[in-house]
Amino acid sequence: MTTATLTRPLTSKQQLFLEQLPLCNMNAADAYSKAYPNLSRESAARGGYGLMQDPRVKAALEATRAELRQANQMRTQDVLQHIFELATADPRELAEVWIGPCRYCHGDGHLWQRTAGEMDRDFDAYTANKKTMKIDPDGLMFDRKGGIGFNRRVAPHHDCPECGGLGERYEVLKDTRNFSPAAARLYAGVKVGRDGSIEIKTRSQDKALEFAGRCLGLFRDQVDIGGQRGPGAVPVPVVAFAASSPQEAATLYQKLLAVGV
Repeated sequence: MTTATLTRPLTSKQQLFLEQLPLCNMNAADAYSKAYPNLSRESAARGGYGLMQDPRVKAALEATRAELRQANQMRTQDVLQHIFELATADPRELAEVWIGPCRYCHGDGHLWQRTAGEMDRDFDAYTANKKTMKIDPDGLMFDRKGGIGFNRRVAPHHDCPECGGLGERYEVLKDTRNFSPAAARLYAGVKVGRDGSIEIKTRSQDKALEFAGRCLGLFRDQVDIGGQRGPGAVPVPVVAFAASSPQEAATLYQKLLAVGV
């Protein structure tokens, strides 16, 4: 075949043959019949075989296969990226448990401590009482207790006589709008109880880790040719490796497929 023939574009019928091949499970005779109707089965088989030997058709098929391989590889990377993010997500991005001070930890004389806002509201309520104002018009008898400055974010006082330095527990829910991609994978919604309690629902990280390990060949059962499991089974080939990133995992996964494990 001359160079001019090799560079000559495919006809519309030949292009249709190429398009029909995947739809016909790569059966050349069936694809040829779609592109060239009204032919006998024998003629379609000869014509399909002849086109399959055409270097231009071979080149076009190889290009299509390369595109499919690339698309499959990208899909594999996407799946492994999803699994990697889910398995390594930090649950503390969804909610945290803080241990903060009790109301007596940092109050003056370890008395009950208010925030500045609480102090203002309590004092206003005190001075709004007409009976109280007759006795204490300047509010000098208002009980300021441990003063102001209560802050849940500071550490408990180790000598607090009320909590013994253990503080109090606070559940902190995080804003879903600020989740990282990994935390968003882990998050599966919330369940609000009748009493107003909130339960954060998550996807299983243990299952994600197990699935990733099986995809990468880290966990293999011993299976003989008949599919029997147990001590007497012949182990299948094992490929053990670890991936440090989703991209590396995708590459290793492709190698795993290549060895037929």
